[in-house]
Amino acid sequence: MKMVKKILLGLLATAAVIGFAGCKASVEDENKMLSVSGDKCSIDYNNTTDGFSRGWETLKQDHVDAICKITAKINNNAGSGDGVMGYIFNLKQNDDKTYNFSLAGLRFSASKIEYYVSDYKNVDGATLSSGSEFKGTDGKVAGSSGATATLTEHSVNAGIDTLKTMSINNGDEVSVWIDVAAQDHDSTGRDKTKNTYKVSFYDQNPTRTKDGDNLTYSNSITALYTTPDNKLIGMNNPLPNDVAHFSATQGQSKLGFYANVYGNRKLTGTWEIDSASMYHEAEEIEE
Repeated sequence: MKMVKKILLGLLATAAVIGFAGCKASVEDENKMLSVSGDKCSIDYNNTTDGFSRGWETLKQDHVDAICKITAKINNNAGSGDGVMGYIFNLKQNDDKTYNFSLAGLRFSASKIEYYVSDYKNVDGATLSSGSEFKGTDGKVAGSSGATATLTEHSVNAGIDTLKTMSINNGDEVSVWIDVAAQDHDSTGRDKTKNTYKVSFYDQNPTRTKDGDNLTYSNSITALYTTPDNKLIGMNNPLPNDVAHFSATQGQSKLGFYANVYGNRKLTGTWEIDSASMYHEAEEIEE
């Protein structure tokens, strides 16, 4: 019988932790806002400036998809809230060192949770942690007229004002589970348009499980919102036409954590990528 050793996942943040390897890209979390341990990330950041402060971290190894649980403490639910906590997926660095990525964001504000799904192309890495909008190498804001960097909003919602399991008030901790599911047009739970992502938001753990390429969810838990078929997000690393299923080398990209803290606000919360839901969470090496 062949012995198989699973390589533990690493994040780019801390090479000293067992299972971590490599160096973090210089554009990640330049403001040192995020603390990463294993498949978890936390933030407790007080922005004392008038402008916003942004940070992000990615997993070292590529993956297909997973569920990320985001929990925030409501420090100030007035107006626009404290900032954005987001789940990065579908990230790829282009040959010119710009980035393509998708972002499922949550903003905990005004006694509700606002959420969105956005897709960016050709973003200059120098702007990913800067206190300004994402821009291309031409200096123009992504999505603006004539800009080299593009922005496509796949869903924007006025807000979740009622959660099944908790209230949303100052001092509360509230959680949302974001499920990202890549489609291959063939497997159960992945039977939509090939080479796209479907994103769903839940206020309870949908208990996603996997069997090969197949995905199943708890029948008793309903998504608060799911991107419609006509707004599915295209994969930056698509499967070739003659390949039916994802593998350790096909269809994978980066997953990660994103935060944007507004001026003179404090953002406190955690991210946790569910390792049980993570697809191709480790490479297998035969010995």
